[in-house]
Amino acid sequence: MKKRPALSLFLSVLLISGIVSLVDPGAQAGATQENISCSSTGPWLVVSSKGKAGTNGLQAHANGLLVWQFPRGRDEFFVLASKPSLNGFTSLRFDVCSKESTTLALMIDDADGAKFHAPIRVGANQWQHVEILPSHFKINDDSPVKKAALDPARVTSGITLVDFSVMLGATTPNTVQLKSIAIEKQDLPLLNVPAVIDGKTVEIGRSGLISGNIDIRNGGVLRIRADRIRLKSNISINRGTLEFSKANIFVETSFPHERQFNVGPGATMRFLDCSVSSPCQMALNMPGDRGKLEIINTRFSIANLTVASLPGNDIAVINAKSPGEFVLSPGTSMRIQNSEGVLLWPIFGASNPCKLESLTTGSLMGNYTLPASSHISLQIKSSKILWAALVQNGCNLQISNSRLLALGVQLKDAVAAELSNIRNNQPAQALLKMSDRTLSLKDTNVGAWNFYVSDGAKLHLKGCLFGEAMAFNKGRIDIENSTCDGTGGYIGSSDDSTMSLINCTLQCPCVAKDRSHMTLAGCTLKGDVTSSGNSTIELRKSWLGGKVNALGGSTINKL
Repeated sequence: MKKRPALSLFLSVLLISGIVSLVDPGAQAGATQENISCSSTGPWLVVSSKGKAGTNGLQAHANGLLVWQFPRGRDEFFVLASKPSLNGFTSLRFDVCSKESTTLALMIDDADGAKFHAPIRVGANQWQHVEILPSHFKINDDSPVKKAALDPARVTSGITLVDFSVMLGATTPNTVQLKSIAIEKQDLPLLNVPAVIDGKTVEIGRSGLISGNIDIRNGGVLRIRADRIRLKSNISINRGTLEFSKANIFVETSFPHERQFNVGPGATMRFLDCSVSSPCQMALNMPGDRGKLEIINTRFSIANLTVASLPGNDIAVINAKSPGEFVLSPGTSMRIQNSEGVLLWPIFGASNPCKLESLTTGSLMGNYTLPASSHISLQIKSSKILWAALVQNGCNLQISNSRLLALGVQLKDAVAAELSNIRNNQPAQALLKMSDRTLSLKDTNVGAWNFYVSDGAKLHLKGCLFGEAMAFNKGRIDIENSTCDGTGGYIGSSDDSTMSLINCTLQCPCVAKDRSHMTLAGCTLKGDVTSSGNSTIELRKSWLGGKVNALGGSTINKL
């Protein structure tokens, strides 16, 4: 007999007698309402018990109706997760309809690792309006941390919805429809944080909203310690210090890498005993020498960091959960201990030929260091690592007996290449034969192929299934008859780059920034399309499944 999937709230829901009531509440005084869009799949993610994530089975309609179709079986179950956080919520309201009579369960985590749930009983083909309060959530029997009640200020996750009937043997597919989702949160006061902290120390010790860009320099220090911080700032540190300590932080973003942290020469940034959540990936750039980043006893949820380190920087990740991805240039020093969900992107170019072997994504590594020839001082102890690699012009890299989450191919310095029939989870012989680099993969699987083009280089992709493509500086990317499944990220252009996509299916966001230009012709776009800065996006006869957002002085033209 096959085992049913082991859902963490299984025993708890069976023991709960209280079911969330159907109500028609009014707004509460002193609260802010946030709506989660059901007219776009952008805020949503479907995750399977086998670790697959995407938007398969989701349909978003312009009238604000989200339709989730999913199988119910013994071998695999699915959850629907929202990216917007429930941190600080006082109530959650939505309308729901299920094709089958069932019990739905909402799951939620807090900053200490405690796991809670609230069941919702729904009849077949009946629209119901529900309100869920913090008091409706009960601790899971198998929660690693036990608590008497849920503290909304400590919540780190968004909405996570599961059809519980799969645990009771249901095998017929189901369809759940959602609309009118509103989160009420306790108002946060605007905190008075100087825009420039020059040579002085500023300490924030209470909950609130931090808005507006901040520059910390010349020995300046900003220390933040509070139960609940909502951050809407880009922060630059030059020979100064930014420290979050015992803080529950929600970083507000509307598209990937909108929020930027810049840790410059002689600067230090610390996350100490924190919980951090954000709807979209955050960028943390370490462009200068002697920058320091410390992530200690801290957990990230929903989305996390993209850390890009140039030579001379030092990074420590200790007792951390899902901090994000780290792009490591030769000359970077990094120490990882007792952590999980750390995605590593060591860079290999002409200066650091290397041989790698036995790198398995997600496995526990007791003690590991990269070969000395990599020129990256990486020390790993008792941590679960997600492995990737970034190969540049002139590299000589051999990888054997490994399972990589992704492999990134970077073109720069006016190099031109045309590649076709490259597919995720399959060998790519065309890449192995590129004349400007040597890349050997023996008994090695690559989950996602990613492409990065900069400095006047040009790339033409045809008939490919890939994970991410990005153009920087004055790079150009042309893509035809291909699919980006988003397993490696998204479609992005920045600086003065150009991207053209023709007859493509894009299961991910498309983002244009700065002065870049992106053309999408005859494409199926399942994620949001966002422009910012002075960028331009042209949409020509393309189907849009997500939201279209033109921010600042940018332009999106529908032709």
